[in-house]
Amino acid sequence: MHKISANILLQSARISMWRILIMCLLFFSLGTDLVAQDAAAAGDTLDYSYLSFTDLHTYYQGNAINIIEAEDPNLYFETYAWLGTPYRWGGKSKKGTDCSGFASSVYNRLYGTDLGGSAGDIFKKCDVVVPSELKEGDFVFFNINGHYLYHVGIYLQNGKFAHAAVHGGVMVSSLDEPYYKRWFYKAGRLRTAEPPSEATNP
Repeated sequence: MHKISANILLQSARISMWRILIMCLLFFSLGTDLVAQDAAAAGDTLDYSYLSFTDLHTYYQGNAINIIEAEDPNLYFETYAWLGTPYRWGGKSKKGTDCSGFASSVYNRLYGTDLGGSAGDIFKKCDVVVPSELKEGDFVFFNINGHYLYHVGIYLQNGKFAHAAVHGGVMVSSLDEPYYKRWFYKAGRLRTAEPPSEATNP
């Protein structure tokens, strides 16, 4: 009798595990479809099906980033797809990129926005925000070794930002790291286009 009850409990546990697995797969499939729909609405096709969601989640979790609570999942998918890209001055592709090239490429692909060719160009298109009010997709600027607006990164969450570093290429770093804390200049949010002013009657 006890043996039969144990077998029933074991089968029930297995069924529950399969139900959970199926629900997770359905949830992920639905999330992928929603991402594709958002991309299609933006006039681009963003396909991240080649990425391992498990590896992606583990990577960000190791950087104290919760992508489940992300406001813009595409930003994290796109960033992850660029990780490890080598640094190349003046570059803006996955064969090699510099900091502004990375930021410009990500913004162009995700939002269809042309940021320009340098950290200074990007800074001119931003409104300055205090670090405590940083949001996903904002920019962080640095005066490395005293060079004005020498470096730029894209803010993610929890003090972390994505950027193309001279040593290491595209990576995720923390604003709390002594090096970046020392050279941090300002944070900026891309300025939205102002509506045209109404014509005044004579």
